[in-house]
Amino acid sequence: MIVPANKKRPAPTVLLTIHVPTDLALAGAKDDQVLGHINKLIRARGGIILANGQILYRELKSEWIAEEYYDDDRTSDWDHPLREWGEAHESYFGAILGFSNPFQYGEQPDVYGRYCLEAYVPGDYLGPAEQVLALVDCGLDSRNFYCPCHYAEVVYTSAHRLVCMACGQMHCVLSEHLSGVPGGGWAEAKWHESFDVDGLLLAHDLRVPFIEYQDVFQATKLWETDAWVEASSEIEFFERGDPEEVARYRATLPTAEDFMEAGWTESPMPPPPARQMEPEGIDIHIGRNAALALQDAAKHYAASVIDPSQVRSAVLDLFQAIELLLKIKLEIATGDVSTRRKNNPEVIRALAACGEGLPAEDARLVAALRELRNRLQHSEGRVGYADTRALIARGFVMIDRFAWEALGWWIADAIDPPMWDSLLALPEIASSAALRAEELGTKFRAEDPLNSIERCPHCSRETVIRERSHAGYCLFCRRIPVRNRENS
Repeated sequence: MIVPANKKRPAPTVLLTIHVPTDLALAGAKDDQVLGHINKLIRARGGIILANGQILYRELKSEWIAEEYYDDDRTSDWDHPLREWGEAHESYFGAILGFSNPFQYGEQPDVYGRYCLEAYVPGDYLGPAEQVLALVDCGLDSRNFYCPCHYAEVVYTSAHRLVCMACGQMHCVLSEHLSGVPGGGWAEAKWHESFDVDGLLLAHDLRVPFIEYQDVFQATKLWETDAWVEASSEIEFFERGDPEEVARYRATLPTAEDFMEAGWTESPMPPPPARQMEPEGIDIHIGRNAALALQDAAKHYAASVIDPSQVRSAVLDLFQAIELLLKIKLEIATGDVSTRRKNNPEVIRALAACGEGLPAEDARLVAALRELRNRLQHSEGRVGYADTRALIARGFVMIDRFAWEALGWWIADAIDPPMWDSLLALPEIASSAALRAEELGTKFRAEDPLNSIERCPHCSRETVIRERSHAGYCLFCRRIPVRNRENS
């Protein structure tokens, strides 16, 4: 696969925080003096154990420095306790990284305090003979294992340690190999070549085994870093913490809507590597399929205002959504999953047979959409632009009513705001949206006295719901009001 230059992963670098002697920082020492001190320690001891458990073993260059923190305003007090370092540590790190007696800040507690610098240190993340054996995944907890760098690329290596292949941070070293992990593996270069800068899998033949996070968590560790402590503590708290405490904590967390209200925009990202590589990583659900079809139908309907050819896709997607929602209703009515194999006329007849038949007008509308769908899909010819758009509009009105009354679903939840605007231009949908927004707003206010409802700056309706101090969104037009556009 040809990868654009701006999507290729850059050469591996790891961001490290390195503390410097207090007297050098306060004296305003130049970079060459600070680096001279650090590099002298590395030459003498082979490496430096950093405050967060990472280990610096490459001599620094001034161009690698990203930031210096030599003032009290941007630093905080920092203790530097001595970490355990025995024969097992000497043997392990000596074999894999080439040092056995690294320096620790705790050896000179009066010299090192709060002042530090950050540097992007280039170089391979793994040792010369080290390979990727497996990807860490939280299958038992039904979640992904994320590094604090926000990427889920933490791997288990042939050196029985965990390393993030997105940022280079070491998480932990196990005292011995995990049982059941296949031998062989992948070189570091192969991993980096297999993903683009955003984490999209490019090498479709790459299939790395998974190891279970809980197996790693329960294993005896030779070494732990702050990256492991942060990642594992978050999982243990949310998955096995006290439910009431977890709920209280969740209520304080900012939401995606909070950031969007502040002016930030979402940046779509590929799924985590584990979800891209697993054989059944995509959850297929008939309701989700219907929602996606509705979203696409609304998108093409909106686009057809200036591009008449878009009516074709709008008809195909809208009929698919109607067909799936009718099947969902029949399955609910009969409790029989096998009804999904019926075609649309069979579904409509089966609904009528069990007392859930469509009104005659709706049945005729569905039949007309089906006939047009078949023509567009299997035949040649021409269709009327205005007539087709009118039929699509009637289809949206029908499915909006049916989904709400028969399934308790509001199609607005499946359609993004710009496309929802095109449907709000239909009087029937605008009227039903106003009623539903009022109904949902009343329920929302009753749930918590701290919840509030405000005026929407976009549609000018009192329909923006705000849960406590979090950002809100408009029940009617579905937009999130932006209060600070400077961050956009």
